[in-house]
Amino acid sequence: KVPSNVWLLLLAGAVMVVTLWTSKKARSVIETGINLSRQGEGHEKFKPNNVSRVVVRMAMFANAGLNFLISEKTQNYLNSKFEKPTIAVPRDKMNQTPAFDLVRASVNLIV
Repeated sequence: KVPSNVWLLLLAGAVMVVTLWTSKKARSVIETGINLSRQGEGHEKFKPNNVSRVVVRMAMFANAGLNFLISEKTQNYLNSKFEKPTIAVPRDKMNQTPAFDLVRASVNLIV
């Protein structure tokens, strides 16, 4: 057990909070992290290139091969684990929907 001064830890936390609120670069990094964690469709900051398209096509081809090997009952069970609730959002408000990634959010809360 390492002794630590509680006031120094609180001061360090306060400095971090002020930095996150006032730093334009920190806000940009946080915004990028939130946009990358978006689970639905959203505004894409970067355009795909040919290499990324080939990688995606190969992954989809591998997925089709695995679907051929796995039984339908197992596929239905796995698919049920990834079902998201549907929420009706107007088309013009699609980019304003919150981006939630539970794993990233829990890691951010712990850190």
